[in-house]
Amino acid sequence: MKPKSEPLLTLHDLAERWQVSVKSVRRIVARGELKVLRIGTQIRVSPPDAAAYEALHRR
Repeated sequence: MKPKSEPLLTLHDLAERWQVSVKSVRRIVARGELKVLRIGTQIRVSPPDAAAYEALHRR
């Protein structure tokens, strides 16, 4: 039996989680600071990649 994985996050999900605009999240992606998955024209982020980004930028 295959283990369940966490659902992928949208840029909107991350913007709400981080209390920033979607445009700010897009800038982070454009700078290459956050790994993304492109599914057609949609952009998704795995929860572990989001957590890794948060860990690097935690004060």
